[in-house]
Amino acid sequence: MENRAKNIRYIVVHCQAGHGTLASMQNFWKTSLGWKSPGYATWIDYDGTRHKLSDYNNPTNGVAGFNSQCLHMSYRGGVLQTDVKVAADTRTQAQKNAILLEIFDMMHWLKENGNDLQNVMIVGHYHFSDDKNHNGAIESWERIKECPSFDAYLEYKSIMLKENPLYAELKLPKNR
Repeated sequence: MENRAKNIRYIVVHCQAGHGTLASMQNFWKTSLGWKSPGYATWIDYDGTRHKLSDYNNPTNGVAGFNSQCLHMSYRGGVLQTDVKVAADTRTQAQKNAILLEIFDMMHWLKENGNDLQNVMIVGHYHFSDDKNHNGAIESWERIKECPSFDAYLEYKSIMLKENPLYAELKLPKNR
């Protein structure tokens, strides 16, 4: 088996963009999307419970075209609880804590499996959007979606700076 860890370049934080149960989301993946693999390795509920949906060795379906290079996690929420889906950072403190724990677990797994983290970034799903005006930032009008409804790169930048001082410069994923 090829060492997947060495190919990982992104730890990607997602939001569910809804407030449904884990079972309803898994059913959507299977019946509506026809996926055989889950969308994320880990799904984090409101209370901070981390549900492991896949082993890190197995790619999940978080960002089309990039999944072989990514470890994906998602938190429940990311939109207001209204009839209209409006992106909002709805993370509870328990979810924020659990996301950090999941990032550290992913980093630990990567290191243990030969990835020195020198080329790994923590980003949100929207960072995979095209930088249409080529200014080095993904502005709201350029985003394919708002996911994860907060800037994961800025929030977790200090973690990666300890691993790689060059991380200070955002190097966006090359688009499809």
